[in-house]
Amino acid sequence: MKFIILMIFARIGEAQNPGPFTIGAANPTGVLGKAHLFQEMPGQDGPRIWGLSETHLTKPGLQKFQVELHQQQDRWKFIPGEVAPPLSNAVGTIGGRATGVGILTDCPARPLAGQWPSKDWKTARVQACAIHLQQNWVKAGVFYGFAKDAHTKATKEQSDILLSNLTDRIVFASRGYRVLMGDFNQTTQDLPQFDIWRQHGFREIQEIALHKWHQEILPTCKNKSVKDHVWISPELIDLLISVKVDNTVFAPQFSWI
Repeated sequence: MKFIILMIFARIGEAQNPGPFTIGAANPTGVLGKAHLFQEMPGQDGPRIWGLSETHLTKPGLQKFQVELHQQQDRWKFIPGEVAPPLSNAVGTIGGRATGVGILTDCPARPLAGQWPSKDWKTARVQACAIHLQQNWVKAGVFYGFAKDAHTKATKEQSDILLSNLTDRIVFASRGYRVLMGDFNQTTQDLPQFDIWRQHGFREIQEIALHKWHQEILPTCKNKSVKDHVWISPELIDLLISVKVDNTVFAPQFSWI
Protein backbone atom coordinates (compact mmCIF):
# COMPACT_ATOMS: atom_id res chain seq x y z
CA MET A 1 0.00 0.00 0.00
CA LYS A 2 1.57 3.28 -1.12
CA PHE A 3 1.05 6.71 0.34
CA ILE A 4 0.69 10.24 -0.85
CA ILE A 5 1.63 13.18 1.33
CA LEU A 6 0.16 16.50 0.38
CA MET A 7 0.13 20.01 1.68
CA ILE A 8 -2.04 22.97 0.83
CA PHE A 9 -0.69 26.52 0.81
CA ALA A 10 -2.16 29.97 0.72
CA ARG A 11 -1.54 31.57 -2.65
CA ILE A 12 1.67 33.50 -3.26
CA GLY A 13 2.11 36.77 -5.08
CA GLU A 14 -0.51 39.10 -6.51
CA ALA A 15 -3.78 37.45 -7.44
CA GLN A 16 -6.18 37.73 -10.31
CA ASN A 17 -7.41 34.26 -9.45
CA PRO A 18 -6.78 33.89 -5.71
CA GLY A 19 -6.76 30.49 -4.11
CA PRO A 20 -4.56 27.83 -2.55
CA PHE A 21 -2.15 25.48 -4.29
CA THR A 22 -1.11 21.91 -3.53
CA ILE A 23 2.32 20.29 -3.39
CA GLY A 24 2.69 16.62 -2.61
CA ALA A 25 4.79 13.47 -2.89
CA ALA A 26 3.54 10.10 -4.08
CA ASN A 27 4.94 6.64 -4.70
CA PRO A 28 2.50 4.93 -7.09
CA THR A 29 4.72 1.83 -7.65
CA GLY A 30 4.66 2.47 -11.38
CA VAL A 31 2.67 5.18 -13.14
CA LEU A 32 1.60 3.49 -16.39
CA GLY A 33 -2.17 3.20 -16.59
CA LYS A 34 -2.65 5.58 -13.67
CA ALA A 35 -2.84 9.01 -15.30
CA HIS A 36 -6.54 9.18 -14.44
CA LEU A 37 -5.68 8.77 -10.76
CA PHE A 38 -3.50 11.87 -10.80
CA GLN A 39 -6.41 13.69 -12.40
CA GLU A 40 -8.56 12.69 -9.41
CA MET A 41 -6.02 13.35 -6.67
CA PRO A 42 -6.62 16.20 -4.19
CA GLY A 43 -6.02 19.80 -5.16
CA GLN A 44 -8.21 20.18 -8.24
CA ASP A 45 -9.25 23.65 -7.08
CA GLY A 46 -5.81 25.15 -7.63
CA PRO A 47 -2.33 24.58 -9.09
CA ARG A 48 -0.70 21.23 -8.30
CA ILE A 49 2.88 20.00 -8.05
CA TRP A 50 3.55 16.31 -7.42
CA GLY A 51 6.92 14.68 -6.83
CA LEU A 52 6.69 11.06 -8.02
CA SER A 53 9.01 8.27 -6.91
CA GLU A 54 9.35 4.77 -8.32
CA THR A 55 7.72 5.54 -11.69
CA HIS A 56 9.13 2.40 -13.40
CA LEU A 57 9.23 4.33 -16.70
CA THR A 58 11.49 3.05 -19.46
CA LYS A 59 11.88 5.18 -22.59
CA PRO A 60 8.86 3.61 -24.35
CA GLY A 61 6.99 3.57 -21.05
CA LEU A 62 7.58 7.30 -20.67
CA GLN A 63 6.23 7.93 -24.16
CA LYS A 64 3.08 5.96 -23.36
CA PHE A 65 2.59 7.75 -20.04
CA GLN A 66 2.86 11.13 -21.79
CA VAL A 67 0.06 10.03 -24.15
CA GLU A 68 -2.07 8.98 -21.17
CA LEU A 69 -1.56 12.39 -19.56
CA HIS A 70 -2.63 14.17 -22.75
CA GLN A 71 -5.88 12.24 -22.65
CA GLN A 72 -6.81 13.73 -19.29
CA GLN A 73 -8.96 16.81 -18.83
CA ASP A 74 -6.20 18.94 -17.30
CA ARG A 75 -3.02 19.92 -19.12
CA TRP A 76 -0.34 18.02 -17.24
CA LYS A 77 3.38 18.44 -17.71
CA PHE A 78 5.71 15.66 -16.57
CA ILE A 79 9.45 16.23 -16.20
CA PRO A 80 11.17 12.90 -15.58
CA GLY A 81 14.59 12.01 -14.34
CA GLU A 82 16.57 9.38 -16.19
CA VAL A 83 14.43 6.53 -17.51
CA ALA A 84 14.40 3.19 -15.70
CA PRO A 85 16.10 0.10 -17.14
CA PRO A 86 13.62 -2.42 -18.62
CA LEU A 87 12.62 -5.43 -16.56
CA SER A 88 13.89 -7.78 -19.27
CA ASN A 89 15.57 -7.76 -22.67
CA ALA A 90 12.46 -9.17 -24.36
CA VAL A 91 11.35 -7.33 -27.48
CA GLY A 92 8.49 -4.95 -26.72
CA THR A 93 9.16 -4.72 -22.97
CA ILE A 94 8.08 -1.33 -21.67
CA GLY A 95 7.89 -2.12 -17.95
CA GLY A 96 10.86 -0.83 -15.97
CA ARG A 97 12.69 -1.75 -12.81
CA ALA A 98 11.81 -0.25 -9.43
CA THR A 99 13.30 3.19 -9.91
CA GLY A 100 12.45 6.42 -11.73
CA VAL A 101 11.37 9.84 -10.51
CA GLY A 102 9.71 12.94 -11.94
CA ILE A 103 7.77 16.13 -11.30
CA LEU A 104 4.13 16.18 -12.42
CA THR A 105 2.37 19.56 -12.52
CA ASP A 106 -0.36 21.51 -14.24
CA CYS A 107 1.88 24.63 -14.22
CA PRO A 108 4.63 25.68 -16.64
CA ALA A 109 7.82 23.89 -15.62
CA ARG A 110 11.34 23.12 -16.77
CA PRO A 111 14.31 21.15 -15.44
CA LEU A 112 16.83 23.20 -13.49
CA ALA A 113 19.86 24.10 -15.56
CA GLY A 114 23.14 22.31 -15.03
CA GLN A 115 24.63 18.88 -15.43
CA TRP A 116 24.22 15.99 -12.99
CA PRO A 117 27.17 13.68 -12.30
CA SER A 118 26.65 10.92 -14.84
CA LYS A 119 26.70 8.02 -12.37
CA ASP A 120 24.15 9.76 -10.13
CA TRP A 121 21.80 10.69 -12.96
CA LYS A 122 21.85 7.13 -14.30
CA THR A 123 20.38 5.82 -11.04
CA ALA A 124 17.05 7.39 -12.14
CA ARG A 125 16.54 8.57 -8.56
CA VAL A 126 16.97 12.37 -8.75
CA GLN A 127 15.43 15.30 -10.60
CA ALA A 128 15.08 19.03 -9.94
CA CYS A 129 12.72 21.49 -11.61
CA ALA A 130 11.57 25.08 -11.61
CA ILE A 131 7.78 25.47 -11.67
CA HIS A 132 6.10 28.78 -12.49
CA LEU A 133 3.25 29.10 -10.01
CA GLN A 134 1.13 32.19 -9.34
CA GLN A 135 3.69 34.57 -10.88
CA ASN A 136 6.53 33.05 -8.85
CA TRP A 137 9.06 30.26 -9.32
CA VAL A 138 9.07 27.24 -7.02
CA LYS A 139 12.22 25.10 -7.11
CA ALA A 140 11.45 21.44 -6.47
CA GLY A 141 13.63 18.38 -6.06
CA VAL A 142 12.40 14.78 -6.02
CA PHE A 143 14.28 11.74 -4.73
CA TYR A 144 13.86 7.97 -4.53
CA GLY A 145 16.16 6.39 -1.98
CA PHE A 146 17.76 2.98 -2.21
CA ALA A 147 15.38 0.39 -0.79
CA LYS A 148 17.54 -2.75 -0.64
CA ASP A 149 19.27 -3.07 2.76
CA ALA A 150 18.11 0.46 3.56
CA HIS A 151 18.93 -0.04 7.24
CA THR A 152 22.64 -0.65 6.64
CA LYS A 153 25.39 1.93 7.02
CA ALA A 154 26.55 1.37 3.44
CA THR A 155 23.11 2.05 1.96
CA LYS A 156 22.59 5.11 4.14
CA GLU A 157 25.92 6.49 2.94
CA GLN A 158 25.03 5.71 -0.67
CA SER A 159 21.68 7.49 -0.33
CA ASP A 160 23.25 10.47 1.41
CA ILE A 161 25.88 10.94 -1.31
CA LEU A 162 23.20 10.84 -4.00
CA LEU A 163 20.95 13.18 -2.04
CA SER A 164 23.76 15.74 -1.75
CA ASN A 165 23.07 16.58 -5.41
CA LEU A 166 19.68 17.97 -4.42
CA THR A 167 21.18 19.80 -1.45
CA ASP A 168 23.56 21.56 -3.84
CA ARG A 169 20.81 22.51 -6.32
CA ILE A 170 17.85 23.33 -4.08
CA VAL A 171 19.32 24.34 -0.70
CA PHE A 172 22.62 25.99 -1.70
CA ALA A 173 22.14 27.21 -5.29
CA SER A 174 18.47 28.30 -5.18
CA ARG A 175 16.53 30.97 -3.33
CA GLY A 176 12.88 31.61 -2.52
CA TYR A 177 10.15 28.99 -2.53
CA ARG A 178 11.71 25.51 -2.46
CA VAL A 179 10.64 21.93 -1.74
CA LEU A 180 12.44 18.58 -1.45
CA MET A 181 10.28 15.48 -1.56
CA GLY A 182 10.04 11.80 -2.34
CA ASP A 183 10.26 8.29 -0.98
CA PHE A 184 13.62 8.47 0.77
CA ASN A 185 13.52 4.94 2.25
CA GLN A 186 15.02 6.59 5.35
CA THR A 187 13.51 8.36 8.33
CA THR A 188 13.99 12.09 8.88
CA GLN A 189 16.80 11.35 11.36
CA ASP A 190 18.82 8.92 9.26
CA LEU A 191 20.87 11.00 6.80
CA PRO A 192 23.35 13.87 7.30
CA GLN A 193 21.72 15.80 4.43
CA PHE A 194 18.59 16.25 6.55
CA ASP A 195 20.67 18.00 9.23
CA ILE A 196 22.02 20.37 6.58
CA TRP A 197 18.48 21.13 5.42
CA ARG A 198 17.40 21.90 8.98
CA GLN A 199 20.38 24.23 9.43
CA HIS A 200 19.09 26.20 6.42
CA GLY A 201 15.55 26.43 7.79
CA PHE A 202 13.90 23.56 5.91
CA ARG A 203 11.37 21.46 7.81
CA GLU A 204 9.47 18.26 7.06
CA ILE A 205 5.75 18.97 6.76
CA GLN A 206 4.45 16.29 9.14
CA GLU A 207 6.83 17.62 11.77
CA ILE A 208 5.58 21.14 11.08
CA ALA A 209 1.96 19.98 11.46
CA LEU A 210 2.81 18.29 14.77
CA HIS A 211 4.28 21.46 16.26
CA LYS A 212 1.87 23.90 14.64
CA TRP A 213 -1.45 22.08 15.06
CA HIS A 214 -0.60 19.08 17.33
CA GLN A 215 -1.41 16.86 14.35
CA GLU A 216 -0.26 13.27 14.79
CA ILE A 217 2.62 12.13 12.59
CA LEU A 218 1.40 9.18 10.53
CA PRO A 219 3.65 6.38 9.26
CA THR A 220 4.18 6.02 5.52
CA CYS A 221 6.16 2.76 5.51
CA LYS A 222 4.54 -0.50 6.65
CA ASN A 223 2.62 1.41 9.34
CA LYS A 224 5.87 1.72 11.31
CA SER A 225 7.95 4.68 10.17
CA VAL A 226 7.97 7.84 8.08
CA LYS A 227 10.15 7.35 5.01
CA ASP A 228 8.16 9.46 2.54
CA HIS A 229 8.87 13.12 3.23
CA VAL A 230 8.14 16.60 1.98
CA TRP A 231 10.59 19.26 3.17
CA ILE A 232 9.84 22.93 2.59
CA SER A 233 11.90 26.10 2.79
CA PRO A 234 11.22 28.87 5.33
CA GLU A 235 9.44 30.91 2.66
CA LEU A 236 6.81 28.19 2.24
CA ILE A 237 6.43 27.34 5.93
CA ASP A 238 4.61 30.60 6.59
CA LEU A 239 2.08 29.81 3.82
CA LEU A 240 1.26 26.27 4.94
CA ILE A 241 -2.47 25.72 5.57
CA SER A 242 -2.86 21.95 5.98
CA VAL A 243 -1.06 18.61 5.74
CA LYS A 244 -2.57 15.21 4.91
CA VAL A 245 -1.31 11.64 4.51
CA ASP A 246 -3.44 9.35 2.33
CA ASN A 247 -3.03 5.64 1.56
CA THR A 248 -6.22 5.19 -0.47
CA VAL A 249 -5.32 6.62 -3.88
CA PHE A 250 -3.09 3.89 -5.29
CA ALA A 251 -5.16 0.92 -4.21
CA PRO A 252 -3.66 -2.59 -4.62
CA GLN A 253 -6.22 -3.71 -7.19
CA PHE A 254 -4.37 -1.75 -9.90
CA SER A 255 -1.81 -3.67 -11.92
CA TRP A 256 1.83 -2.71 -11.58
CA ILE A 257 3.66 -2.69 -14.89
